[in-house]
Amino acid sequence: TASKITVNGQTTSLLDSTLDIIFDSGTSNIVFDTDIANAMNALISPDIQPFAAEPGAFGLPCSEIGNLPAVIDFTFTSQEGVPFNLTIPSTELNVGPFTSDPSTCQTLINAFDGLNLVGGSVLKHYYSVWDVGNQRLGFASNGEYCFWYRFRQKLIYNHSWAGL
Repeated sequence: TASKITVNGQTTSLLDSTLDIIFDSGTSNIVFDTDIANAMNALISPDIQPFAAEPGAFGLPCSEIGNLPAVIDFTFTSQEGVPFNLTIPSTELNVGPFTSDPSTCQTLINAFDGLNLVGGSVLKHYYSVWDVGNQRLGFASNGEYCFWYRFRQKLIYNHSWAGL
């Protein structure tokens, strides 16, 4: 459960509320209820508009998308009560041009009422541990060593010192 969503450090009353989110490693974009998608897009740029040819998709001129700051943070609380952010960097905003209109680029954020889903756009920036038995996820930034990786390095290091 996310406690809030911020875009470029800003939020709204709608985005600053508890939200159940599904994580799906097989989905590249993010999908939220229409009102949430609209609020997120509005914080990025008023030029982002629904793309009529593809319901639920949003776009803007490709000439503008590369210059938009769009750092999206999802704030969660760990089991120990410590808040932490999962961040989508600006580089993820541009999904690419629409086939039916190559001058318009699709944005990462899509609308579908009844579904709040985050996919690979977040997950590829983190190591994730899916603990299905205990119904929990663990995350560590892929720019840092996670506990399990450091533990393995230490074992290999100690193993080599033992001459084995």
